[in-house]
Amino acid sequence: SNINAIIETTPEEIHPDLVAPLDVAGFCEKIESFYFNRAQLGEKNYSQWAKGNFDGNKLFNQFFNEL
Repeated sequence: SNINAIIETTPEEIHPDLVAPLDVAGFCEKIESFYFNRAQLGEKNYSQWAKGNFDGNKLFNQFFNEL
């Protein structure tokens, strides 16, 4: 959804794909577009980005070093 907490923690390139939390039709449209165009799934895969930006060990070490 396009709430601030999600927007602040995702790359800007994904923001156009975010929809309002109560926008059921918009959400269904996004899901259907991925379902019918499977090629988009590879283009919109942010798992590596998430692993790099939210790695628990890396973030803990940054926190620990600040102490």
